Amino acid sequence: MPTASQKKKMVQKYAIPPDEIEILGHSMGGYLAKTVGLMIKASRILSISSPGLKREDFASLRKLAKIEFGENAADITKKRLDDTVTSIYSLEDWVPRVNNPRLHGKKLGLHTTEHHHSLHTLEAAFLKKLAADSPQEALEPKVLALADAGPMRVLKSFTKF
Repeated sequence: MPTASQKKKMVQKYAIPPDEIEILGHSMGGYLAKTVGLMIKASRILSISSPGLKREDFASLRKLAKIEFGENAADITKKRLDDTVTSIYSLEDWVPRVNNPRLHGKKLGLHTTEHHHSLHTLEAAFLKKLAADSPQEALEPKVLALADAGPMRVLKSFTKF
């Protein structure tokens, strides 16, 4: 694992400020996106069909962030989670229900009829919800632009509408 000084050199070398990083993850990757994103002060975190954080996780993350980043450690709070994390999931999927009470940030629960944990199923449910929520004339360019993009881009685009 790189030390704090090695991380600082990497940020300087690649000129990527942590507050400009966006992280996306699905399932356990979504849980990791939340935890790592909160620790490195990512500007936006998109979690798809992932377990929620437990309140106890905040204390562990604060401790780990302090070890890794010292005085520059992120302020890991429920407010920061709510401000930076968007969670998209099927209401029929059991994975997002792990770790009750669920702390997910902003949430978009979608109804699905099969393969509830699949990105393709969530893409179809997202487009169906988008069509139901938007006037047809406003919907067409968005759907046409997203139709060829694949599930990751479609789901990530939700936060832009």
